Amino acid sequence: VRHSHSLDQHELAMFDHLKPKSGFVMVSVAVEVRKYLPQLLRFLSEDSRVKFIKKKIHSLIELKDKADVVINCTGLASRD
Repeated sequence: VRHSHSLDQHELAMFDHLKPKSGFVMVSVAVEVRKYLPQLLRFLSEDSRVKFIKKKIHSLIELKDKADVVINCTGLASRD
């Protein structure tokens, strides 16, 4: 993970009220899926190296060693 590190003692001290023994920080992203996913789909569709597969799976382990990137779009209705 890029832009990540273990917290040093000074950084841990900021959370002293929680009595942490260690900590870790990383940069992450949160997106509004209804807006982001159509844009991502459009962008990736223009790349001939990208292959879209729509498939029902029962476990994420089924995808092991099958793809470089997996975008899980199940959302709240993932059991349906």
